[in-house]
Amino acid sequence: MSTFLTNSNKKGSQSGSQKLLEFTGSKKKKTTDPQYFSSLRMCYITNFLMFMDILIIMPTIYQYIRKFQKNDEDVAATFLGWVLTSFSLASFISTPIFAAVASKTSFRTTLAIGLIISAAGNLLYAASLDKWMILSGRIVSGVGKGVIGIVFGYIAQVIPPKERTAGYIKASGMGSLGLTLGPGIAGLMAFLPPSHSENNDILDKILRTITPNTLPGYFTALCCLILLPFVLIFFRNPETSPKKRNVRPYLRLNVFACLLVSLGMAFNMAAFTSFVTPETYHDYDWGPKINGLLFFCFGLILIPGIVVAKFIENCTNDRISLIVGLALFAAGIFCDIFNASRARFIVAMVLLGLGYAMQSSLLPAMFSKILPKKNIAVQMAWLPALGDIGRITGPIYGSYMFQRNKDSSWAEVGMGIITCILILVLLVSYKSLTPNDSLWATTTVQKENKENVASGA
Repeated sequence: MSTFLTNSNKKGSQSGSQKLLEFTGSKKKKTTDPQYFSSLRMCYITNFLMFMDILIIMPTIYQYIRKFQKNDEDVAATFLGWVLTSFSLASFISTPIFAAVASKTSFRTTLAIGLIISAAGNLLYAASLDKWMILSGRIVSGVGKGVIGIVFGYIAQVIPPKERTAGYIKASGMGSLGLTLGPGIAGLMAFLPPSHSENNDILDKILRTITPNTLPGYFTALCCLILLPFVLIFFRNPETSPKKRNVRPYLRLNVFACLLVSLGMAFNMAAFTSFVTPETYHDYDWGPKINGLLFFCFGLILIPGIVVAKFIENCTNDRISLIVGLALFAAGIFCDIFNASRARFIVAMVLLGLGYAMQSSLLPAMFSKILPKKNIAVQMAWLPALGDIGRITGPIYGSYMFQRNKDSSWAEVGMGIITCILILVLLVSYKSLTPNDSLWATTTVQKENKENVASGA
């Protein structure tokens, strides 16, 4: 009898503690497992390299193409457009493929393969013997850039929702730093003296191929190859989640809103960068040096924009911060419309930089919090993939509108309308964009029940 009472008391205490855990377990704050810290740093560095690869060639690629297309400047300019478009198109196709392969096999192996492909593309670009090798090299590099899908998915899979915004802000900060330093690194390389040696040994032949046109490719390839062994040795794959059927997330309103914002903002930014150089030359008589400084300063604006995004997010939430970012971007567009003065143009650049930085850092975090954990790497990959579509179509729109009207105002009117529509979409889907903690909740009770079942078996 006493044994029975003792067992009953034990069961009662276990039942009481279990209820207490059920009540408090879901409120317990989860933190990132320290075993993933080094892997996350490698993801941030990868983001830096992939974004650096986008713009590091820009100061010299036109002269590089002209080297093989000396007789026709129009053909060279047209071919430059095809080279830039092919890079984004290859990235759009490869991003979801990399993420799907990584989620089915190994994040570490897939990331390593992507770095190898990126290095190979940059080496092919640097060693080009004609303009078609330049095109081929950028296509291969664009395929390698698809590892951004792995980075987005990995952050979402190993960082709990409460800390995920900070993770994506770090990734976006490194990407912005890559965009900023890329053209600057290429500009510094232009000051390196060329090799005038006439010896025919292998080393001198290699040195003669290193020019301001080829150095960006060699430098990016070297960076990828330096990171590669660290990924192979120290990168840790995330824990796999149990298999269960989920509703396809892209059928929901909140997911559609996030993807639409990614597409629309990438389109606007790509359109703006396509006509800002001819606009400043036409309106203010700014040459290549001032425009180069302009792009560098614009990249620097992205960094305080990310800090502002984190501050507003701490005071409110991701959704309000994102809407504020889009509102700043829209204000920058309308500030530059219809023959703006130099002062208004500089204010517009600051507003555009702040707004774009807030969007690029907050949107991935918000998107990841409305997705189920199962196959989140594949689902997250569609966000940068839609951005690549915007980067393909945006320059076509911006260049066409500027050439047709000899002014950027009407192109900016369209961009402003698109941004206002995106703000309206976010307001309509505001409630559905609330983070769904139940998709990620794994209480202490559930873990203990699994352990008890395993020990009982």
